[in-house]
Amino acid sequence: MIGQSVAAELIKLRTLPAAWITSLVTVVLAVGVTAATASATTDPAADAVTIALGSVGFLQVGSIVLGVVGVASEYGGHELRTTLTAVPNRVVSLAGKAVAQLVVTTATSVVALVAAVSTAWAVEPVRASLWWIAGATAYLVLVGLLAAAVTVVIRSLIPALTALLVGVVVASPLLGTVTDYARWLPDQAGRALYSPDAEPFGPVVLLAWVLFSGTAAAAAFVSRDA
Repeated sequence: MIGQSVAAELIKLRTLPAAWITSLVTVVLAVGVTAATASATTDPAADAVTIALGSVGFLQVGSIVLGVVGVASEYGGHELRTTLTAVPNRVVSLAGKAVAQLVVTTATSVVALVAAVSTAWAVEPVRASLWWIAGATAYLVLVGLLAAAVTVVIRSLIPALTALLVGVVVASPLLGTVTDYARWLPDQAGRALYSPDAEPFGPVVLLAWVLFSGTAAAAAFVSRDA
């Protein structure tokens, strides 16, 4: 049953205009930001991977939007009731959504980051380890899952999108300038996956955020009415 649930969720995401438009814009943004950075850099130590990783701060917006719209689209009408009629087991239904989200966000992140490295490679050679690209992909996927979990709890597109984008894009950087505790926020902790200068235990902290949010989402999804 989980396989059928995943397949159904992937079909819904594929036919959701906001989802594939977000994926396309994310890839285009990766190329544009990387091209601009590569053409402007004067650092002789810069290389294609380092330059490409500079776009992650922008690409995380795409992961957040994908996570939110993929879930919130079902709360605008009666689609969630239809989903639960087809898959009455709510745990299986939520697991299907999570796996589908994982697949779509991973695919988008891989394509965007490969496009970014290829763009930077045209200007600078590759000297840094490509493993940082794998780490950046993991970061973007975890951020997308976190966004999806938060949206399950909030159950509304605009409030979820606003809370997540303001939290990551505005609040987190501002808090980082006034307190060291900001390093435990999801986005700042997750930087360790693609930056050697970040908190070394950051990935564990980000994973804890995702697990906590996922647990809250599961509890809310199972206990509340559709």
